[in-house]
Amino acid sequence: ISSTVPVAVTPIDEADDLGLDGSGIAEGGTGEAARFEALSAQGPELIVVTLGEQGALAYRRGRWFRQAAFPVAVVDTIGAGDAFAAGLSEGLLRERPIEECLCRAAACGALTACRLGAFDAFPTAEALDAFLAAPHAAGHL
Repeated sequence: ISSTVPVAVTPIDEADDLGLDGSGIAEGGTGEAARFEALSAQGPELIVVTLGEQGALAYRRGRWFRQAAFPVAVVDTIGAGDAFAAGLSEGLLRERPIEECLCRAAACGALTACRLGAFDAFPTAEALDAFLAAPHAAGHL
């Protein structure tokens, strides 16, 4: 994936706005392939639906990617979705594999949810790397 890939990112509760069935996505998503393909034909090469504490589901060129959420003590969810999108964007710009992009994005969202506030709660690159190096992150990528 290059830095010019069109991407659609939406929380599950807004998936219907993109023509996707939110309930079908939450149940595993694969029954939604035709809708994801139709949306993809309109431009986005990568479609990501965030599922809150259930993680995220992504679709690219007929392939599904599932990312588990990191279990954290949630303080405030404000900004967690924005942090997820920022982490995903950073990974895509650095041309990381999609699986790694999703893992880093989920970690950004989790770390942000652990703190009060929005943008001030976003993790630094160092905090993100330390979080991902910890034993609890094993198996998330």
